[in-house]
Amino acid sequence: LFGYNAHLAVSGGRYHENSGANGGAIRLSSGTATIVGVDFTANTAGYGGAIHSDPGTLSVTGGSFTSNSAGNGGAIYGQYVTITDGTFTTNSATYGGAAIAIRDLSVTGSTFVGNTAVQTAGALGKSGGVGEHSFVVTNSTFVANYSGNLGGALITDAPLIVRYSTFVDNT
Repeated sequence: LFGYNAHLAVSGGRYHENSGANGGAIRLSSGTATIVGVDFTANTAGYGGAIHSDPGTLSVTGGSFTSNSAGNGGAIYGQYVTITDGTFTTNSATYGGAAIAIRDLSVTGSTFVGNTAVQTAGALGKSGGVGEHSFVVTNSTFVANYSGNLGGALITDAPLIVRYSTFVDNT
């Protein structure tokens, strides 16, 4: 799927073994995307193995991201990203094994297990400057995520707020 200066709404379904330069399954260039209860498996791209949303606003609720891969953001690469009740398992990238946001990143009630990054951010990375941008993690679980350099679970260049979350065996 590709959306330019549009609103994408995707509910349910499965995206399996898709590939692209940006966003193996879904690419948003300007606009908003709302993704609800979708399963993404084994998608690949240079940026955002499953979803690329830059510039734009991405909201993901429920669903799963399994074994997606990319150079940046194994499952998701976006500008303004909100993830609620998502499950991210064994995604991989050079930077940001599960996801990278370059402006704001908000994660609630989500689980990240066994995601890997060759360089930084085994699970989640937030980059792009401090300014008024934020990185907030609430009621989420991070288990056995790995980074070859920095941030086994998380890495950021902005203020980070973590509330009621669990971190186990991230390296």
